[in-house]
Amino acid sequence: MSVGFNQRIIHDFLYDDIVASPKMYGARRTKTTLNYSIGKEKITASNLQMEIDLTTENNGIVTVFEGKNNFLENFAVYQLYFPFLYYYNLKKENKLEINCCYLLRKRDDEKSVIKIYKYTFEDPVDMTSIKLIKNARYNLIKR
Repeated sequence: MSVGFNQRIIHDFLYDDIVASPKMYGARRTKTTLNYSIGKEKITASNLQMEIDLTTENNGIVTVFEGKNNFLENFAVYQLYFPFLYYYNLKKENKLEINCCYLLRKRDDEKSVIKIYKYTFEDPVDMTSIKLIKNARYNLIKR
């Protein structure tokens, strides 16, 4: 996460502006109760512990991040969904837009490659409604 933020990759990807000044909130764990569905199955998760790798906010847009240090073929949707739903529930008091990013980094001796994906949930209370908004690949080369 720090490489993506410090190299302004997150700024470029999310805001199309490498000099944007988003607020950044580091990794945290929290416990909460969430009501959601997986398709037609209704679920209440009480005292659910979740980890949020990074949260940014810029001009009323909140983005929650999950990061991995390798290129994985798939991922556990709940790692994006639970933080998304957590902030969605908080937004009832204000007008925030919420989205999610999945950031992958793989490095070797010559370069680092970062792949980043932006998602939303079309139905905020249904985990299966995940939708890819955009994605990009960044190559950081040693000189």
